[in-house]
Amino acid sequence: MLLVIIPVLVSAQSEIYDKWDELTGKYVKQSFSENIQFSSVDYAQLGNDETFSEIINSLETFDISKLISTNQILAFWVNIYNIAAIKVVLDSDIPNSIKDAGNLFKPVWKNDAINIGGKTYSLGEIEHEIIRKMDQPLIHFGIVCASLSCPELRIEAYQPEKVISQLEDNTRLFLMNETKGMKLDHEKKVAELSAIFKWFKADFNNGVPQFVMQYSGVDISNYKIKYLEYNWNLNKP
Repeated sequence: MLLVIIPVLVSAQSEIYDKWDELTGKYVKQSFSENIQFSSVDYAQLGNDETFSEIINSLETFDISKLISTNQILAFWVNIYNIAAIKVVLDSDIPNSIKDAGNLFKPVWKNDAINIGGKTYSLGEIEHEIIRKMDQPLIHFGIVCASLSCPELRIEAYQPEKVISQLEDNTRLFLMNETKGMKLDHEKKVAELSAIFKWFKADFNNGVPQFVMQYSGVDISNYKIKYLEYNWNLNKP
């Protein structure tokens, strides 16, 4: 039975990921706005592409219980978060900020976002109840909440066989981006970091300075840490 299930699962995953590769290749590009360098999404064009609807339809019947390895699960849910965030934006008629898709009483993160295998998930549930519980701090640089200050939306799907190296690459790129990842003043010994490091400080088990050193090569252990303002405006061209 196992020999039958695995090829079917791999085929289903591969089909979804191949289509996601196609969409990101067409509609994601590097942009600069509001003094931030970011990966923009042409939401209008992507939303009109039937390939996106095909992905959403495929996910509605996807059997997540057949995800076996940690890397299969990790790659799947990081991809799903990014797809779901875009779906939320499209379902909300492309607002100025993804936060506008929610309200004071029910933030966007708690709204129904996407159906996977017959169950509806919110962005918050995917992030906090599934992905963060995998105890992998690199995920914070792979999931993209459709905002200017988010990490880059990768122009390819995360794949089980290379998801860690892909997340590491995204992390390095993010820390190199002084407009939203890390801005250094060596003379004053001040490191301005993305607010991600403040919000999820507890997820960086060995400490933020060590994590930054590992992926940027910069030792900020003796620097005063400040946080960059997070720009929630939509990451559109």
